[in-house]
Formats: sequence, structure tokens, C-alpha cells
Amino acid sequence: MQIDRFKGGFTLFELMLVIVIIGFIYALVAVKFSQNEEKKIKLSDLPKILRDSRFYKSAEVVCLEDNSKKCKIYFDNELSKMSLQLFKKKPIVYRLMPDETLKEVEFDPVIDEDQKPIPVYFRYKVRKNGAGDEIIVDDGKGALLMFAYADPVRFNDVESARDRVIDIKLKAYE
Repeated sequence: MQIDRFKGGFTLFELMLVIVIIGFIYALVAVKFSQNEEKKIKLSDLPKILRDSRFYKSAEVVCLEDNSKKCKIYFDNELSKMSLQLFKKKPIVYRLMPDETLKEVEFDPVIDEDQKPIPVYFRYKVRKNGAGDEIIVDDGKGALLMFAYADPVRFNDVESARDRVIDIKLKAYE
């Protein structure tokens, strides 16, 4: 009995082609999941994410007023390859002044490769000791109080967040 050797299995070329197709599909799925993961990062998670990067002296998120709508991440003043999308629209950022009034923060621009200034609408920095900037962010959904070492707290409005900061500072001096 003679066996026909061309009838039974797959050729090496066919197997390699299937492996390449599976790899291509896997790459597309992995990219899709990583994009969805990027969207899950919320502003309230930002201090914890930056504090967890303990290998650096400072970690900073800077959102530029360009068309990208992405916020860039800097570690020790060096631009990383990571970026986030934190806001759908430009937030208003406040700082509590010594006289207990709120002042809208104007951030210094970032200088690009062509030595042109790019306006910044949001900046948040965490230092190696874990202390973050003390700001109140009005993102259109209420006010988020981002206070030094504490986790962010959401309030219905900016005035409620301001009152909470004043209470915290008064209790610190008691």
C-alpha cells in the first residue's frame, strides 16, 4: 500500500502563516486594551500614580494647550514616553492664598524644541517625599481637592473645597 504524502498535514509555510496571523490579531487586541486602560485613569488617581513612581525625585503631569488633548508625564524634569488623557475640557485650577481667598493658577509655559512657548492649562507635581501640589481643580463635574499628602476629595463646588482646606489648616495649628 502506497501513502500519498501530500494529503495528510499542513506545510511549514501554512503553519507559519497561521502563526503570523494570530500574532497580528493579538497585537491589535493588545493595543486596543492598552488604549482603554489609558482612558480609565481619573484625575483623582493621579497623586497615587505619581507617588508610586518612587525611583524619581519628582514626577509631574503637564497638560499643554495644543490639539493633542494628552497630558505629558515628566520624571525628574525629563519627558517620558507615557501620556494620559485626563480632561475632556479645560479645567480651572485654584490655589488657596494666605488670606483664605482662591486665586486661579496661571502655569508657566513649556518650551518646545523650537524654543517656542506652549501654554499649559494644568500641572501637578509630586516630590520624592510624596507631597503633591495643593490645588483645587474645577473640572466641570465639581471640585477636586488635591492636598499635599492626602488622597484627593471631590466636592460639589469650589467653595466647599476651599472651606475644607481652611478647616484642615486651622486644625493643624490647634
